[in-house]
Amino acid sequence: MTKDFDAALVEAGDPSTTPKHLRELSNWMEAEERKRLREVLAVNPNIEDSLLWELAAEYPSQVGDNARFHLLRLSSEPWWEECSSSALIQLLSYVEKDALVAARSHLTRLIWDELTWDPIGINLESHQSETITICCDLPATREGLVDFLGFIGVFQADEGAHLELDSWNDLAQCSAKVIQKTLSQKGSIDSCELSVNFDRAAFSMDIVNKNGCYACDNFNLEYCESSLLWELVSEEDLSRFESAEDQRFLEGEIIEHLFADIKKPEFSVVIACTIDKNCADLTEVDRGGAPHDVDPAELLAVIKSLGLDYGASIDLNVISDYFEYEIDYTPGGQGYWDVESVTPNRSCWSFDASLDGFGAGKIIATGPSGISYEEEVHEPGQDHQYQNPTLAEMLAERLCGGYLSANDLMDLLSQALQ
Repeated sequence: MTKDFDAALVEAGDPSTTPKHLRELSNWMEAEERKRLREVLAVNPNIEDSLLWELAAEYPSQVGDNARFHLLRLSSEPWWEECSSSALIQLLSYVEKDALVAARSHLTRLIWDELTWDPIGINLESHQSETITICCDLPATREGLVDFLGFIGVFQADEGAHLELDSWNDLAQCSAKVIQKTLSQKGSIDSCELSVNFDRAAFSMDIVNKNGCYACDNFNLEYCESSLLWELVSEEDLSRFESAEDQRFLEGEIIEHLFADIKKPEFSVVIACTIDKNCADLTEVDRGGAPHDVDPAELLAVIKSLGLDYGASIDLNVISDYFEYEIDYTPGGQGYWDVESVTPNRSCWSFDASLDGFGAGKIIATGPSGISYEEEVHEPGQDHQYQNPTLAEMLAERLCGGYLSANDLMDLLSQALQ
């Protein structure tokens, strides 16, 4: 930092420095030093009004605290007529809602003129989405059990975690516990040891990764009430189930009984499609040369309809009241549909879409065991939403010269115009 710049900083903050010299300091040559000087100048009550409004776009909070700004607000001068839209948007967000009605009206006209002085170019995109519910009808086998345990989050849980099994029967107590997990060098699960407890029975099992699919490598029935054994195999104990064939049979009966109690896996799958459209120009509706008398609330609605509100959809119904446009476009049958999101998110399950351009076809869910479950999908009935991903930033550039992002601009407009 040079002595000259140190001296300039002192002068920039000194209310006795002449307005002419303060203007000279605002044009300091070195960019970073100039930025620091201008921030200090924005608080100096002795700067000329034109510099005050110039700095308001860059440093609105400093200008908002400037004593000069407070005096102007108390005066009868229409100071807002000297402000750019960017400066006025930010300054009015500091002012009480009931104050300066004339300034808000002026800002509304200023923004409307800047919106309509030149056509607004849009490259319309059509977005469609639909939520599909997939209920997976698991087989009462080891593979089905692996898929179910993957659905409740076993593969994402830590060692020692307890997981509740959602049951059809409110009285049935169903749960699983992760005893031990072994990870590969790449971080994927090599094996997982579990204990499972449900209505009148308990068993342990080992799940291992075999070439990317998970399989039950060991199933050990640890406990089963005699009443349940009698229901399943007309026996009261396990003494005669010694052979591998008998054990496999009993295992199947236990899993089938468990599946009769627990709820099947159910996923909500959002499918989505985006279709790019040709460019179109929005021009102000011709009202025979008479200026449109737009009010602040109306202006906010128009800006939101243009998609400036956090990247929201473009509302062509609202736009058509204010802008003329022509779009050569036929919706449907032109896009590529795919899976956008799945709830709940289970990393061991995968989802794929086999859909035509209209969104009809099927969704395929593949469980950790490698078994696939399909759900037929009909052509989605939801309306198209229209977006232009670059329009919001273009409008922000037009309305405030790049000082604000689209999101910040919408926040401030809501405060300044309401």
